[in-house]
Amino acid sequence: MPLDLFRLRALLLKPEATEGTDSAPTPAANALQIMNGQGQIESERLSREIDTPYFSSRPFVRTRQRGSVSGSIELLGAAQVGDPAPIDALLRAGAHAYTQVLDVDEVTPLAAEYNPVSTGIISATAWFYHGGELVKLTGCRAALNRIMLAINDFAKAEFQLQGSVAGVTESALPGDTDYSAYQEPVAITTESFEVQIDDTKVDGVSIELDTGAQLTMVEHSEARVTRLTDRQVSGTLRIYRPEVSYLDIRALVAAHARVPVFATVTGPAGRSVRLDLPSVQMGDPQRTDIDGIAAWDIPIVAMADAGNDEYLFTFN
Repeated sequence: MPLDLFRLRALLLKPEATEGTDSAPTPAANALQIMNGQGQIESERLSREIDTPYFSSRPFVRTRQRGSVSGSIELLGAAQVGDPAPIDALLRAGAHAYTQVLDVDEVTPLAAEYNPVSTGIISATAWFYHGGELVKLTGCRAALNRIMLAINDFAKAEFQLQGSVAGVTESALPGDTDYSAYQEPVAITTESFEVQIDDTKVDGVSIELDTGAQLTMVEHSEARVTRLTDRQVSGTLRIYRPEVSYLDIRALVAAHARVPVFATVTGPAGRSVRLDLPSVQMGDPQRTDIDGIAAWDIPIVAMADAGNDEYLFTFN
């Protein structure tokens, strides 16, 4: 009997031309580099409440079957500045749109931008290899559940993919996965990290967002599909308290002010990451202990400004 190693796994992800039709991702072209990947098949139980003269469990029928893959990704762009990021398929299936930013002459690419969207979200096929099995999911959509930039860490995000189960087969791990498009991320340190509230730099420790993305399986007589039905972005900004004469955060809170917040990880060309939040309302700061030093955890709500712009990733 084979004993399959838990640590060995692989995820392939490829956009679909037709929703729900397997796009046949390949290890050489569609390997998605993730961390701590987990996959599972879920379903609801439909049972009949039949009366009996004795105690007994009831048999059930499995309904609303769906599959999911969760894990973390590193937020990093392509080596060729302005090209789609290696995580492009996941971001677009997770309700983001890609834009190539050009210079003033509209010739030289300067950056790749990804903003959240509310409609027109692509579907994708996911093949997840783990534990001696290959689970194929079609019609997948994704949710970025948490976005995290923190000192002494890397820029990353947690995700969940969900789709319809197209098949489960016994399969060995692919031997030709190609992760060469994935660059080494820049560590978030004093030298690389900058956090601004409006136009003012602050002593930032971390920013963490919960996108509030709602991933839902919808079933009707014609199809069973996965949809993103809502997004409400909130989170926590952790900083060391600035002097009031420098930046009066409590006054901003009291005024219910909406201010932009920016977090930037600067590295060599192609390895810089910027997170923009154009319209943030802050709640009352809460004190927290970091190595014996008093810091602030500030609850934040990121709202759309022009629409579909609660936050923006820039890779450059």
